[in-house]
Amino acid sequence: MTALAFFAGAHPTRAEPPTSFRLSAFADDLYNPDGQQVLEVIGDSINSTGNINRMQAGYRDQFEMPFNGWVVHADNGNSDIGYTNGQSFPAASVVRQPENFPFCGPSAFSPLRYRDTIWDAPPGVGSLLTLSAVNVSNLGNMRLGNPFDGRYTLSARLIAFDGPCQYPGFTVQGVRNDVINSETVYRGPEIPTNEIVFVDCTISGGPGLPTLRVASDTLTAVPVERRNGVITMGTRFRAEGIAGVQMQFISHGGWRTIDHLAPAKFSNEAIAQLYRATDPPTHVILWLGQNISQEEANGFAVGDRSPYRNNLRAIMDRHNTVISSLGAPAPRWLLVSQYKTGYDESFHQQVAQAQFDLALADLSVSTLNLYRLAGGESFNKAAYLSDGVHPNAAGVQHLAMLMNSAMLNPDPCPTDVNGDGFVNGDDFDVFTALFEAGDHQADFNGDGFTNGDDFDAFAVAFVSGC
Repeated sequence: MTALAFFAGAHPTRAEPPTSFRLSAFADDLYNPDGQQVLEVIGDSINSTGNINRMQAGYRDQFEMPFNGWVVHADNGNSDIGYTNGQSFPAASVVRQPENFPFCGPSAFSPLRYRDTIWDAPPGVGSLLTLSAVNVSNLGNMRLGNPFDGRYTLSARLIAFDGPCQYPGFTVQGVRNDVINSETVYRGPEIPTNEIVFVDCTISGGPGLPTLRVASDTLTAVPVERRNGVITMGTRFRAEGIAGVQMQFISHGGWRTIDHLAPAKFSNEAIAQLYRATDPPTHVILWLGQNISQEEANGFAVGDRSPYRNNLRAIMDRHNTVISSLGAPAPRWLLVSQYKTGYDESFHQQVAQAQFDLALADLSVSTLNLYRLAGGESFNKAAYLSDGVHPNAAGVQHLAMLMNSAMLNPDPCPTDVNGDGFVNGDDFDVFTALFEAGDHQADFNGDGFTNGDDFDAFAVAFVSGC
């Protein structure tokens, strides 16, 4: 069999973007981590942390990754691994959107929803102000075991905001099974920093819920004008001494690409402060597309993917710039297209194609065509969606299972054009021959034409090795 004949049989022309592209490059360090990996999800309500039936529960139960850390967000509805609460009968304890003003302090200081708690007067010495806990009973289905079950010493990091209403000081306690393992006294500066701060303590191994408590102390029990509050973003729990993957989210109901780009919602400095507290992500899943801007909708209506594609690129550039400013390498990105919802097939195809376009142009970008992976127009919405858009309990598990399987068994490398399992000069020669012959199989970008764009896209992908 000639190389051309082998290629013709193994690689039919693509009428749509592949199910996955460069996926193994994204997944390898997550499934086989060397040291600490940090996986972040940027998205809308499908990945938000404030609802019991959202994707974080599916990642928790279906991803065969060795998790060793998780950020329990302050808006958490006990849907991923734990919860954060306001305590001691405050005057108010409100979960706020990033762009909402807290009771005291500037707006747009955090990319996350945050818990804004304030008291009419300071609670007495030792009063519980807030707590975060890992709900071990939720973790029995973690595929590679629960790292918080008592086998390891944990680090617990309170992520808070030191603003005008912040208590001047408090005690942070690491607790397991109602036994205090360690405590750290936090003393804020006399002039609040108006920044995200973090406080660490340890939690020893053993039975019981790993918990971080924030309690008032002798300083906070003394009345200080206008300083009777605590604002929390959540708590990072991490098992110490083992390589693994930490999970965290920046996802909000209804948010579009333009919301994730809006400085009025959160600034680049706010992203930097958050990443200092959680560690910059090494891998990011960017899953947006159900909620789109009017400009993006107008573009899709006439077959113009550029507004949506450009906004996705801008989100990646925004976070990459911030991460670089912290001295960390840019993360790998995975762009995930939406499963079938109320949009027509053309919409879903254009979303997937726009993401594929970005991956062809950037070696650090991978794609997962979840629309195609979940069955395209045949996706069982009645079984897996609660309202035609959001997944139900079965849906989050099903979708995460599909994603996990895809990352463990990604599509064959598209630049392995002769199908021999290697990407080398033989593949380049085969593709060049097809391209020079004007063969439809050289339509590498799947736009229906064979031209210089295909050769450029192939060359970019070839350099990446896949």
